[in-house]
Amino acid sequence: MRDGDRGIASWPGRQQEFLDNLDIVAGLGARLGCRRFNLLYGNRIEGTTAAAQDELAVENFAAATGAARRAGAVVLLEPLSGIPQYPLRTADDVLGVLDRLPAEGTDAALLLADLYHLRVNGQDIPAALDRVHSRIGHVQIADVPGRHEPGTGTADLDGWVTQLRRLGYQGWIGLEYAPLGTTVAGLRRLGLGGMAAF
Repeated sequence: MRDGDRGIASWPGRQQEFLDNLDIVAGLGARLGCRRFNLLYGNRIEGTTAAAQDELAVENFAAATGAARRAGAVVLLEPLSGIPQYPLRTADDVLGVLDRLPAEGTDAALLLADLYHLRVNGQDIPAALDRVHSRIGHVQIADVPGRHEPGTGTADLDGWVTQLRRLGYQGWIGLEYAPLGTTVAGLRRLGLGGMAAF
């Protein structure tokens, strides 16, 4: 990650490494009680075509959804911002990949809707949520700009979360932000100071 890598699902030459890790990840998830796995797509790389990478990614995601279904889990695919080589930038980019999976895998592969990344990439969040809410498996938020605590920027996080709940999303909403100060101070600012010990 520090070197800019964002997954290997679409990386030719690393498919066996990817496949070998599926049972390990499922086993860790079972031990930890984790049933949601963020499977990053991977950057575009030199020496191969986008079409070849996309084909490989669909094969690998199909294998991952099979492993997830056996483990009673779900694979999540996330659009990202700030990484020019990463090809999935919008909710529709992600759904374009998920729609290529075999039909039996569709219940085990969902969108990780990181509202920060979507907004930074220019997505109309209310319109996107109306369109894709039934395919969201997890939500993450941070304010825009700066990716800091909610309330530090201009994003309508309250409105977006209210819309998600109205549309039927009942899952967790993760706070994935860079604190302006300390994590504890940020949680207190959000009225979650009692959680700071966890």
